[in-house]
Order: sequence, then C-alpha cells, then structure tokens
Amino acid sequence: MIRHFRPSVVFANPPDERHPDHIKASRLVTDACYYAGLRQRPTTFEGTLQEPHRPRHLLYYIQFRHLEPHVVVNVSETFEASRHAILAFASQFYREGMSDAPQTMINRPEFLTSLEARARYFGEQIGVLYGEGFRLSAMQGVAHFSSLFPEL
Repeated sequence: MIRHFRPSVVFANPPDERHPDHIKASRLVTDACYYAGLRQRPTTFEGTLQEPHRPRHLLYYIQFRHLEPHVVVNVSETFEASRHAILAFASQFYREGMSDAPQTMINRPEFLTSLEARARYFGEQIGVLYGEGFRLSAMQGVAHFSSLFPEL
C-alpha cells in the first residue's frame, strides 16, 4: 500500500509504548516504510509491478509515555473534531453509568482530561491553544535556514 499510495509522510505509534500491540504496530509500519523502498523486494498491485517508494518522513505520535517532541504542530482548529473522533470509540472510554465495567488505563474519567492537558501544554510551548507533539524517526535536513521559522 505504501508503494501504491506513495505517501511522503507516514505516522505511527512510537517504538516504546505501554501496550504490546502498539509496539508491534510501530515495528510493522517502520519495517514497511523501509521495505517499500527496496528494489530487490518486488511487489504487485492488481497485477501490476510496483515501483519502490520510501516515504521521506516517518513521524511517531506521542501516546501514553511522556516523550519530548521533536516537532509540535498547532492543532487548535482541529482539536475538538479530533476529540469527537476519539469518542466514536465510546466503549473504550469513560462514560456515565459504566460502573460495572473493569477499569482500564483509558476508561478512567481522568484519561480524556489528561489528553487535553497534554495538548494544552504542547500548545503553550509554541504559543497556541492546542499542540500535538511528534518524534522524528531520523535526523531531518532543511533546504533553507529560513524554513525553520515558519509563521504559525
């Protein structure tokens, strides 16, 4: 699929995470990005040989563990929409009247509050309401020094 869609940026779970499935997903995505760029690993899609393609950037979003981000993106305009999307998985998170459900890390009432607190903290670091932090998978270069200082 990486060769088919040819993304320039791919996002994945961080390699060091609390949940074993998240660790495995991170490894799968990282490996897929690497292997998709190898000519010696031919693949086909709908009967057609694909050209190798390796995404230019692999970014790890920050989940459970506290990690210092390499990049913080202003998500102030989309924070409420992303919160609404998270809540589409209602069975996973706290809701009134679920006292009979076994408690997990993410169905505690404080969990969603902590996500907002982190977004506000990262936002404060870049002078906006909400920010989302990402870790880079590798050293990134820039073509022009001035591109390091974009307008927020």
